[in-house]
Amino acid sequence: MKNQIKIEESTNSAEKRLDIPHVSLEIGEGTPYYDADFFGGFSEVFNSQTTVPACNIVVPGFDKATVWCNVTGHSMEPKINHGDIIALRECTVDDIQYGEIYAVVLDTLRTIKILRRGSTSDVLRYVPINPDFDDQEFPTSRILHVFEVLGSIARFF
Repeated sequence: MKNQIKIEESTNSAEKRLDIPHVSLEIGEGTPYYDADFFGGFSEVFNSQTTVPACNIVVPGFDKATVWCNVTGHSMEPKINHGDIIALRECTVDDIQYGEIYAVVLDTLRTIKILRRGSTSDVLRYVPINPDFDDQEFPTSRILHVFEVLGSIARFF
């Protein structure tokens, strides 16, 4: 099934339906975009996440996304770049498929990494793609939220 996106034009109140990504301020259209950063690194930050979305993003093919957020940092390059916007779907620790990319909210950290089994059963190993960055392990007890990364879109500044 193809997603249809409505673009309104002012000429004779005509409406065109196009399959193009766009930002929407319409309630109920698209997926919420939060102007909050997930770090492609391990910098600790306060988790003062935005609670109100800045807008909604409509991108055909990302219907399963529940939220869009920013990426800051370089540890997931070249696959996910600094400044990209990522499509996320919330899941649980039990849903994690080792070797896949997840955005994880820990008690003092938001990061994007490939998740793998840790050295013990109560930790996960967070693996960057960029070889200039090292793996780290964090206890699963620190996890507040886990999101599957469905994809990303590049932001041009």
